[in-house]
Amino acid sequence: MKDIVGRIRARRPDLRIIGATVTTALGATNAAHGFPEQDQKRRALNDFIRTSGLFDGVADFDKATLDAQTGSLKPEFVPESTTGGPGDKLHPNRAGYLAMGMAIDLGLLKLKQQPKR
Repeated sequence: MKDIVGRIRARRPDLRIIGATVTTALGATNAAHGFPEQDQKRRALNDFIRTSGLFDGVADFDKATLDAQTGSLKPEFVPESTTGGPGDKLHPNRAGYLAMGMAIDLGLLKLKQQPKR
């Protein structure tokens, strides 16, 4: 991440770079996701994204969708509450995606002000 962000900043210092946290997969029905060791890595990555200072801002999708008591998606974001099948408990339902969208500070999407010459 540091390398990529550094390259972007070198070429386009006017752009704001927004980091986005990774949502939980605990409880997912997909065998490739949701085990505790992965979640530990996810939490460490999210901590870096939030606190490193590398980004101009953070869209905290994890905070928006996480049930802090269970470590899984908030119950209201589990796909069984919307049109479609039961889902994989890895991807949220429409309400969960709306919560993720609302976690983005749209003010961060503006170009940085360039110094006057």
